[in-house]
Amino acid sequence: MCRSLAMKAARARPVSSAVEYGWVSQRAVDVLALGREQLPKVVSVCEGGRSSEILAAMCGGALVSLEERLGRREVWTSGRIAESLPPWARQRGLPLLSYALDGRVEARARAAGYSPRGAPLRLKHLLDDKRVARRLFALLGAAPPEWVDLSGTPRDHGRLIRRLGSPYVVQPVRGSSGQGVSVVRCADEYEAALTTGKQMIASRWVDGPVMNVHVLVDGCRALSSPWSVQGAGVPGLGGWECAYSGTDFKTASGFGSVIHEQGRRLAVAIGLALGDWGWRGMLGVDAIFDGQALVPLEVNPRLQGSSWLLAEAQLAAGDRPLGSWHRELLLGTADLSTDAHTSEALSGACLVIRATNPGRTVPLADGVHILQAGRLAFQRDTLGLAGCKEDELLLDGIPRVPFAVGAVLARVSSWRALIGSDGRSLTRLGSEVLGAVNAELRTRAPDLDPSQSRSAGPTPRPARQQP
Repeated sequence: MCRSLAMKAARARPVSSAVEYGWVSQRAVDVLALGREQLPKVVSVCEGGRSSEILAAMCGGALVSLEERLGRREVWTSGRIAESLPPWARQRGLPLLSYALDGRVEARARAAGYSPRGAPLRLKHLLDDKRVARRLFALLGAAPPEWVDLSGTPRDHGRLIRRLGSPYVVQPVRGSSGQGVSVVRCADEYEAALTTGKQMIASRWVDGPVMNVHVLVDGCRALSSPWSVQGAGVPGLGGWECAYSGTDFKTASGFGSVIHEQGRRLAVAIGLALGDWGWRGMLGVDAIFDGQALVPLEVNPRLQGSSWLLAEAQLAAGDRPLGSWHRELLLGTADLSTDAHTSEALSGACLVIRATNPGRTVPLADGVHILQAGRLAFQRDTLGLAGCKEDELLLDGIPRVPFAVGAVLARVSSWRALIGSDGRSLTRLGSEVLGAVNAELRTRAPDLDPSQSRSAGPTPRPARQQP
């Protein structure tokens, strides 16, 4: 397939009247989730770096970066997005779209003079609670893993073993990217998992890859994307025990039509139910493929770290991105078209590499690279995969300020598969890419070499469950 021709065709399709808007998110690349046909007028992001400069140029220079203002990179989450918004609006009354619209973003946006758009805040808050999502799944006849609410009076390890088996999973009721998720095999690990002070749940372990889907909801209609495989705690990529390690649509395309058809029905059923609750726009669903069926885990009531990759992959396949419809739904310029569709299989993958030690600089450059004799060779600047050929790699998100343990050091994306079908290993290309990144770190910044980590946290285990 000629990606450039497919993308030109997608861009040439008629769209509704343009409405200027602002955008706030964690990463510069997130804006591509909304499609390329209409970029925001102003942008606020947590991450800085070269990718943010490229996006600023694309948007006319109106971009604010939280980490460049603070002079450091932290573990940015959707809960930190509000901090990136400046206390004033460049244009009062400008509609503001957000990667995740919560009460903090809403309050700060209105105080600054923006007009935030999104699903009802009460519904976002409700669906962030994994207990609510799991009860919804059960009502829909899609049973989640057996689970126990540990809020109030936590159960003892022995009782949980008898009910859930060993190992089992303990995780916060609210959270993302696998933060605070523990695989528990003994009483000491159970006690350690409860030290966060957060409300927690315990779940039966389900072996298999974590998978993810995007669902677009418009009143009484729901449209789902193809499913992707998610990397969870992939060894060598850094981060915490069950850290989100990336997304792979290419690997998921090989799972067969039966699982994708079952997944589409599950995603649409969840979307329609949430549409009845008042949800409007895009959301995500995580599930585990246990070898026979998809076992739903949680709802992500927001865009996701892979939403930009989905949009680029859909453009390359000749589809209109779900994110373009999402943008128009929230801005009130269009409803979901009756002929809207998504291809059954997509290409595209992304790895997330995190710091295992704090540091000051990363000797890598955002942009298009190729592999040459096991090393990365820079080719040119770009934002997103649209500017990459089949044999090229995209690096982005590289910090130019001091960074903390667990912060993103780089994201590496490709049209080819990078994550194994188990979600816990890398393909041959993925291993070569990671080796090339580590070679640069060993040569030019040995303190960042993951193999020499002094503070990498718990020893990685060979199996993970959910991010």
